[in-house]
Amino acid sequence: MAALPGASMLKLYYGEPMLTDVSRVLACLYEKDVKFELIDMNEGQHMPYELLSLQAFARAPVTVPHLTIGVAESRALCRYISEKYADRGNRYLLGRDILERASIEQWLKLEEHNFHPPSWELVFHLAFATPMVDPDPDLVTRSERRLASVLDVYDQRLSESEFLAGDEFTLADLSHLPNSHYLATSQQWCHLFDVRKNVRRWWESISKRPSWTNVVKILTEVEVVKEQIAAGEENTTTLHLLPFRSHRTPPSTTGYVLPAQVTQSIEVVHYSPPQSQPESSPPQPTPPQASVGELLHCRPPIE
Repeated sequence: MAALPGASMLKLYYGEPMLTDVSRVLACLYEKDVKFELIDMNEGQHMPYELLSLQAFARAPVTVPHLTIGVAESRALCRYISEKYADRGNRYLLGRDILERASIEQWLKLEEHNFHPPSWELVFHLAFATPMVDPDPDLVTRSERRLASVLDVYDQRLSESEFLAGDEFTLADLSHLPNSHYLATSQQWCHLFDVRKNVRRWWESISKRPSWTNVVKILTEVEVVKEQIAAGEENTTTLHLLPFRSHRTPPSTTGYVLPAQVTQSIEVVHYSPPQSQPESSPPQPTPPQASVGELLHCRPPIE
C-alpha cells in the first residue's frame, strides 16, 4: 500500500492467476462497502513506481490516499481497511469490544500459521499438478494430514459457536475464504470439509455471503481456452489453474491458461509416476487430534 499523488480511491493491482492474497483483500473491501478500482496488470497496466518502491513483495498491492507507510501483507491490509472504514458496511469485522478483538486475533494467528501453510500446498497442487509438472506426493500427503488435524480443532470449536471467534462473522472467518474456496469446492479435497459437519456448515455459511460471491464472480472471469484445447493448437502449454466445482453444478472439466509471462518462467519437468507401494504395507495410524493450545503456540500440527 502506498500514497500516490491525486489518488481518489483504493486501487488494487492484480495479475493472472489472481493470488489468494488479492481475493482476501477483495472480500474485505466488499464487506466494508468500500469503493475501489481493480486494475489488471495483464492488460497493459503497470504498477506505479511509487508503489513498488514501498513494497518488498507486492503480492496484494493496494494504494490508499494519504498513506505513506508500505503495507503489502493481505491480513494487515484487511485490518487497516476494517479500522479505517469502521463505520461502513460490516462494522464488526474486528469485534465489538477488546475481548472479541482478542479472540479474532487469536483465530487470525491460527489461520496464518496453521491453516494457510498446508492448505496453500494443496491449492498449489490443484493449480500446477499436471503430467508436465512433477508433484511431490509426500508433501501433498503431509499437507493433507496437517490440514485435517487443524480442521479437527476447527470442527470442535464450531460445535460451540456459529463462527470461529463467536456468533458473528469476522475477519477470522473471512481470512479463510480464499484457500477454502478451492479446496472445499474441488473433487480431490472437498472430503476434508464434508466429513466434518460443523466445518461444512461453517463453510456453506461464509461462502454464501454477498462479499465472497462477488469475489467468485471476479475469479471466474479468468479466460477459458476451450477453443485452443479443442483445436489442439501446437505450442500451447495448458496448466489447469485452480479448477473448482460449485455446490450446485457438476464438476468443471475446463482449464485455464496461465499468461505467457508466467508459463515462460516455469521449468517443464517430465513426469515420473511415483513407485507403487507394496500391497502389504500397513495402513497409516490415525493421528491424535491437536489441541487449540498446541495450535496457538504455533507447534507443527501432528503428522
